Amino acid sequence: MNYLRQLFTRLRSGISRYSIAFYGSCVLFVITAVFIYADSDENLFIRLILSVFLAMVLSVTLQTMSDKYDRFRFNYFYLVHIIISVASAAACFGLLNDIDNVYTAVGYAGVLAALAAAALYFLFSADNINTVIPFLFKNIILAGFIGLVFFGGITLCIYAVNYLIYEFDYDVIGRLILTALAFAYEVLALNIFLSGLPNAGEELHIPGVFKILVLYVAFPIYLLLMAVLYVYLGKILITLNMPGGQINLFASFAALFFIFFRFTIIQYDYPITRIFARFGGLIMLPVLAAQAVAVYIRLNAYGLTSARYLSVVLNIIVLIFVVLSLIKRGKYISRIIIVFISAVLLVSVTPLNLIDVPVYEQTLRLDRVLAKNNMFSDGSIIPNAEISEVDKATIRSCYNYLISHDNAPYYIKNIKSDTAFGDIFGFDPDFGYADNLRYYNFHGQASQFDISGYARLVEINESSYTAGGRFIVTVENAEYDLTGFVLTLSEDDTEIIYSPADNITLIFKTVDYSVDHDNIFQYYYISGYALIK
Repeated sequence: MNYLRQLFTRLRSGISRYSIAFYGSCVLFVITAVFIYADSDENLFIRLILSVFLAMVLSVTLQTMSDKYDRFRFNYFYLVHIIISVASAAACFGLLNDIDNVYTAVGYAGVLAALAAAALYFLFSADNINTVIPFLFKNIILAGFIGLVFFGGITLCIYAVNYLIYEFDYDVIGRLILTALAFAYEVLALNIFLSGLPNAGEELHIPGVFKILVLYVAFPIYLLLMAVLYVYLGKILITLNMPGGQINLFASFAALFFIFFRFTIIQYDYPITRIFARFGGLIMLPVLAAQAVAVYIRLNAYGLTSARYLSVVLNIIVLIFVVLSLIKRGKYISRIIIVFISAVLLVSVTPLNLIDVPVYEQTLRLDRVLAKNNMFSDGSIIPNAEISEVDKATIRSCYNYLISHDNAPYYIKNIKSDTAFGDIFGFDPDFGYADNLRYYNFHGQASQFDISGYARLVEINESSYTAGGRFIVTVENAEYDLTGFVLTLSEDDTEIIYSPADNITLIFKTVDYSVDHDNIFQYYYISGYALIK
């Protein structure tokens, strides 16, 4: 009972401290409940949820900042806090109007990650640098567990009422359960987590079980992984074979573990933790060097992609963290959060973002190879089969990446979607089958349409790499063969609407496929909506 009393006391204090976030969580729940019961427009629901959530994270960041720095505790701060939060939600809602745009998604994710990281940075102090992360882990587990218990209990009660007192429709039971889930985590668990965030100057107590799990279980596994990686490095030196791409995954795990343990186990004063604090960064450096070589080999062979660009940025962040851990025994390691925030904003909301930089680099690679082999003139590609295999591989790699991006160079976008790869460049695409394929690519925005006469709207999203030769779409367990229809589509289509049966109309946002000369589909992807009578 004493623990529960402390929990409720802390919860009341947390709601008072993060009152704007609390009201935001209530709004979040109301929006979710309305969507559950009213079947509102999905895009509108997502925009509202994301906008309110961003404002909540911003409000938490502002509050933690004011807790840490006295100069932000001025008169009318609470009013300014409210105005900034509401304005950010409104601005975010407007910017998310084109929610399917990849730039919008990347930008939103970057800003959200930066705000959350800033809030974390403001929680650090010179006294708690080794205990904040363990404390937050404990807080997350506690909030998640309480939310799960509440959700499970309410769900049990719903079924009890259904079987013992009053029988609900199946649809009603599902909506009630979703409502309970939303309240459990959007209101209860979220505010329990926020109430557990440490106050400035608060002494943080870490449960003993955390020490057992992290220091005695997880840390030895990390040391074992490092031993395996060092054996691999020894193999490289002996065989003189450069590291392959396989090391990237394991080196990334090792880097993440290193960061986690550097923030958590140093609080325990043992010989092994003192050695790790002093020399752990040095031990990581050879692994990071091998990973850098592997990444360079990959980039040199296939160029930059969004995933590789992100990998390079994260590797740089890890390297900076390792260096910080070696300066004055890690006194400045919390500064890595500032580096992380800068990097996240760089790759999400600036011209050096995750979308444009890889396309720019792949375009440069393709331009160089085309110019080298005299394959470009008057804005068009000239086929040439008499080029080296290395240049062919480069062209294949660049073309495969650029063809799926809207910001590809004009001479790629001007290629008709049904033009075979061999007709463009003069040699086989080397995709594992002959150069007898044609491609179709449609990306459009579904316009307004009349839904009168229809009972419901269902989102469709389907793809297949083993299509069996037919273009099949499944809607509510009913299959529709669209093979004949999609083969008649033109690259000039501005919207695609089709009724495969009297009771259903399909409205497409995306249609991608490849088909051979016998009209056998090798791959297809579609997204959009189905209106059902």
